[in-house]
Amino acid sequence: MQNQQAGRVGDYVTPTTAKSGTSLGEKLKMAGAGGLLLVAGVVGAFTYFKSQKNVVLFENSTDQAGELSLNGKSYGSLPPHQHLRVELDAASYTLSFAAGATKLDEGTLVVPEHASGLGTVGYRAVYNLGGRKGLAVVTKYYGGSLKDSVVPFESSKRLVEVPRAELANVDETFPKSISVKKGQSYGSVVLVCHVDEEKETVGCPGW
Repeated sequence: MQNQQAGRVGDYVTPTTAKSGTSLGEKLKMAGAGGLLLVAGVVGAFTYFKSQKNVVLFENSTDQAGELSLNGKSYGSLPPHQHLRVELDAASYTLSFAAGATKLDEGTLVVPEHASGLGTVGYRAVYNLGGRKGLAVVTKYYGGSLKDSVVPFESSKRLVEVPRAELANVDETFPKSISVKKGQSYGSVVLVCHVDEEKETVGCPGW
């Protein structure tokens, strides 16, 4: 790693002759800059690998708690109207959601292969266990003239892909403002929220 040498104690503590013409203050600055670069590299790598993971958010839309299993592996009990975030490898999964001997939902979940590299994001989707209404993909725009949108999940559709979303939770808070690239006049944030279509309410704070 190219910054390891700049971080050695001897580089900024041990007295040296004036061969290089570098002062103690300059060495301290260099060591500090090297440390910042190293931290930035670690944070960048962490963010990159985190973004590459495939994420499926399982929401229990039924009125009963059930046990979720994928390919026979149990992910525990999921209470009514609660969700579980799962990171999955690209593969085909046999899904079962049951309350004891009662099947609440079952089907096949396919997590496709996604291209990797800088600027790419892994597969992102929400699986609506039970298929009941009450969830929507909500997009809020910052700047520009585009209108915010609320797209409810179809009741007959279990799996809804939400590309490039973090999907940390359902009903996350919309930020008051966002940063955009230089020269860009607007941006957007996409979240998955509980909605009441009759009352026209959205569960994400800041909407």
